[in-house]
Amino acid sequence: MNAKLNASADQTAQDDQFQVTDRQEGGTVVISLTGEMDYVVEHRVRDSVLTLSSTPEIDSIVVDASAVTFIDPSGIRALLIARKAAAELNLGFRLVTNDRVLRVLALCGLSEDLADR
Repeated sequence: MNAKLNASADQTAQDDQFQVTDRQEGGTVVISLTGEMDYVVEHRVRDSVLTLSSTPEIDSIVVDASAVTFIDPSGIRALLIARKAAAELNLGFRLVTNDRVLRVLALCGLSEDLADR
């Protein structure tokens, strides 16, 4: 039972270390991600994108992952969901990355489809 409590505390601490901020620049929403992007925080990215993409005056979404220090398959899934949500609403989509994120996307065969540096 103690192991479960410790695991839950670790997840909460990790969730607190990850930041999602957003700002609007004209018709573009910029969603900035900072920290480790994994299964613990995937829902925060997904929910943010889905909520902001439905804003009526928005015509494009930029996800700025240049401050992401780690990304796992859950983080990649969140980015793919973001791109799909934008496409379904006929919104422009752009992902800004750093070398670390770009390397992971390249290993998955997604760098050219998803990333913009």
